[in-house]
Amino acid sequence: MMKDTKWRAFAGSLIGFGLLIAVASPIVAARESQRRLHAWAQHEISRDEDLNSWPPRVAHIARLVAVQEMLEQGHAPAWTQVDAWPACLSVAPWPALA
Repeated sequence: MMKDTKWRAFAGSLIGFGLLIAVASPIVAARESQRRLHAWAQHEISRDEDLNSWPPRVAHIARLVAVQEMLEQGHAPAWTQVDAWPACLSVAPWPALA
């Protein structure tokens, strides 16, 4: 009887951890995507390869406008978007248990 109780506790903890991963993964992925998008935007604004002939203030404004237009159009590098794949893995076994 004691072994059965230990296995039930172990199974319950696995289910709890799976639910925790399922809830936390999308939140973490969204925050990481925002962080990466912000880092990319800052990099785009601060680079100075193609606007060297312009005055610094005008070049900075031009970069800001270009980045803002890209973000409004929904264009961003693919590496800025993080997928919440652990949530899919932790929720996948649930139909098999039903």
